[in-house]
Amino acid sequence: MRISFYLLVILLVTMLTETIAAPINPPVEAIPFSSHVLESTAKVLTIIPRSSADSVVASPHGLNFACVIPVDNRWRVISNSSGGQVTQLFDAIVPNSLHLSAGGAIAYVAEVHGKSCLVFNGKVGQPFDEIMPATIDILITTVGYFARSGNRWFVVATDGPSGKSFYGQGFEMIRADGITRSANHYKIAVMAQSDGKWAVANNGAIDQLYDDVRDPCFWPDQSDKSTQTKTIDRQRMVHTAKVGAKWRLVVVQRGPSGFSFGAPPPLEGAPTVIDHRMNLYDGIGTPVVSPNSSCVVYPASLRGKWGLMTFAPPPYIPNGPEYIPTYAPDGRLTGQVRNSSPDKTNQFDVEFFERAISKPFDYVGTPVFSQDSMHLAYPVRLGANWSMVLDEKPGDPFDEIGTPIFSIDGDHLAYTARKGTQWCVVSDGKAGSFFETVGTPVVSSKGEHVAYAVQSGKQWCMVRDGKIGKTYDQLGIPVFTPKGIHCAYTAKAGDNWRVVCEDLEGPPCVTIVGNTIIPISDREPPRITPAGTIYIPTAFRYLAVRENVKMSENGGVKYKNGEKALEIVDMILSY
Repeated sequence: MRISFYLLVILLVTMLTETIAAPINPPVEAIPFSSHVLESTAKVLTIIPRSSADSVVASPHGLNFACVIPVDNRWRVISNSSGGQVTQLFDAIVPNSLHLSAGGAIAYVAEVHGKSCLVFNGKVGQPFDEIMPATIDILITTVGYFARSGNRWFVVATDGPSGKSFYGQGFEMIRADGITRSANHYKIAVMAQSDGKWAVANNGAIDQLYDDVRDPCFWPDQSDKSTQTKTIDRQRMVHTAKVGAKWRLVVVQRGPSGFSFGAPPPLEGAPTVIDHRMNLYDGIGTPVVSPNSSCVVYPASLRGKWGLMTFAPPPYIPNGPEYIPTYAPDGRLTGQVRNSSPDKTNQFDVEFFERAISKPFDYVGTPVFSQDSMHLAYPVRLGANWSMVLDEKPGDPFDEIGTPIFSIDGDHLAYTARKGTQWCVVSDGKAGSFFETVGTPVVSSKGEHVAYAVQSGKQWCMVRDGKIGKTYDQLGIPVFTPKGIHCAYTAKAGDNWRVVCEDLEGPPCVTIVGNTIIPISDREPPRITPAGTIYIPTAFRYLAVRENVKMSENGGVKYKNGEKALEIVDMILSY
């Protein structure tokens, strides 16, 4: 009995000691937080007829919408943006011409008395015989587009506040698929035909005429950290040109007086071809400028073999050194930089020339830089085998490979590859499972996760880090949250679209505007503040068109013209 009594005392003392040692408040991480509940919050923005569902567009940040609605056999654009307070009715609004900027400006093409007019923030522009909807580009208070009058095409700029339009010389033809814009949209380049020849028109002005031109590309903008001002790098562009049966790289540079949208073209400051004596090749691929503006790389072929070439022009600074092209005895393009001082002293030579940076292959595809310009990847073919070259090191052979995709930090690489009839995604050199069809992979910000759509039969499913999700009829492009922890994508089953977050489905919709999802936040562990416990969930935002939630049994709410009414909603999903 004494032994049992002593054991009972020891047990009670032990339990009391553990209770005293336990913290009064549990750690923050111990607060329960459900990861299996998907909540949706919808704000109804407007009511539209079903026939207008396909015309709805969203701004780049997903906060504003615009769409075309019928009014007594005529048409009107409505929007919740600042540029959407319009009341005009038109006989016709050209399909797929509606554009909405992040700042809320709206532009579209309307038919007025048999002519095409650009309507910008409610102001009807100059009439033309035709306007290319795909060329409309809004920049704050101005808009640029291509228009035809008679048999001539023009690059037109319209100023929003005044409604005035400016345009330069006309061209015989403009390639609709050959439009290139600079990163800040202040510059636009097109491939245009004049006098039977082709040229790249840089904001309405051409450099030289060639037998053919391809792949115009602007130099990226670079900031001078000491003055926080932009250098003239954005005035430089590159394209390829055909001379007879040969091709060459062309680098064009414009002075500070270069024409920009919103102002008339200058009388001086014509573009200067600074490297018009580049080497000639049997064929040439797409040129790519490094993000840090240090060089341009491009595939080129000569005598049946392809290689990757590079050209590194000197940095151009306004009122700085003058660039003079010269050539070495062995034919290399070199050059001389002359000091811009009045006495023209202190001249010196620099080494910038066109050279090969790869060994010969049977074919070289378009190269891709990482965002920090530290890595370069490009597909190559040798015989029947394709491989991806990363920093001059070829990967495993395949029957076919796709475009390289870098993570934002540049440390990870993914691409699609085929063996036989099956496709896979190769991530950091490791091939995943094989499927009938695979979509373009999306890599998270730091490269820890990779997601892509795959097809098996008529069904699609999303694969994330090797894990296969649910099957659907169609899938959109996956989107990662800012920290890359969670993933969402659009999916269609039957007649309904929805957003799927980690296999949790959002509410059904008629359509998701632009098939675009905007990640808002990553889920964080709950934390305790003086105001109470704060929960920050994973959240995604998108605009959707859905059935009216107040539908009655007699067929639902009707729009003014008798069609079934739909709602445009601002949707937030969180879990």
